[in-house]
Amino acid sequence: MKITIYINLLSIVLIFYYSCSSKNKENFIENESQAQSALTLNEEQIKTNGIKFGKAKLRAMEFKIMVTGIIHALPQNKASVHSKVEGFIGKINYISGDYVRKGQVLATVSNPSFIILQKQFLESYYNMNLAYKDYLRKKALLESDAISRKSYEQSLALYQVSTAEYESHKSELQLLGFTPNTIIKTGKINPELKIISPLNGFIQAKEISPGKQITTMDELFLIINQDKIYVELNVPSKYASTLYIGQKIEFTWPDIKDTIKGVLHNIGKVTNTENNTIQVHADIQTKLPATNFYENRFVNAYIISENSEVLTVPKEAVYEEEGKNYVYSKKGDQVERKEIITGISNTNYVEVKNLDPNQEIVICGAYYLQSGEMEPGHNH
Repeated sequence: MKITIYINLLSIVLIFYYSCSSKNKENFIENESQAQSALTLNEEQIKTNGIKFGKAKLRAMEFKIMVTGIIHALPQNKASVHSKVEGFIGKINYISGDYVRKGQVLATVSNPSFIILQKQFLESYYNMNLAYKDYLRKKALLESDAISRKSYEQSLALYQVSTAEYESHKSELQLLGFTPNTIIKTGKINPELKIISPLNGFIQAKEISPGKQITTMDELFLIINQDKIYVELNVPSKYASTLYIGQKIEFTWPDIKDTIKGVLHNIGKVTNTENNTIQVHADIQTKLPATNFYENRFVNAYIISENSEVLTVPKEAVYEEEGKNYVYSKKGDQVERKEIITGISNTNYVEVKNLDPNQEIVICGAYYLQSGEMEPGHNH
């Protein structure tokens, strides 16, 4: 029984000893860590190393959200060009990247049916003229009672039928892109149909070559007018609440020296679940060189967001170590590091969320304190 009591007492003593020892060790480590982070500075060191003190200040921060995007022309400024009939590609006058004007001939298409249709059109034109002359002659004869009314009415009907046939062929030729008046004036039949550009713009030519057989479904060219272009941006959804119509954007290109500016004009309401972004559109306000082609061009852009006043410190007052941010706070003739929580930032300042605005900190020279590159004579 005495042995059991002795063993229990011994166990309690050992537990108490190790507990106290562990606490003392933790306190020692904590105190040592604090001692290592605290530096005693004299006036000479402060002056020599350019150390300056100050306090966090409220500032109206402007920060930039970096996003990616693609440039597009307006949908109404794009034209898909097809042949209105099946046939074979003849001459190709332009290639991708060329600039064309409305009405210029992009290519030609040949088909035997073109010859037949133009022949029928000319025949209907001549028949209509003959019928018209016969109608006028019989109308005069009817007025002098030289012919019967039936004969007159037959000539009138023939003239009306021939006119309808002429108008039908004429409309068909115009629909295809032929010029009926030119055919009548020259009397020549053109075996090729001209593919005309419907607007001014740059060309994106498709996979076509002379002799290739095409259908009316085949897109031959895409004409892109860049008089009005915009940027389609993908913005992380976490910034959705900071976006507004008229908000400024900016981006640059290697071949354009100036910063390109624009404003948001449309903000999407649906979040893309694959990359957790929303789509916004921005008008480009900077006048761009008309000779460059911009469609589908990728850009890195910045959306400029203006925030209300926040507590900030100069960027050089903050340093990072192992993924955490610190500043040096002043306590008497010592400075010691303090972990801070940062927010938005710009070129010069960074927001701090857990710093007493009355606390003096090192706003210049924190690098020398953190790196240990102080001029000789400093004390730890």
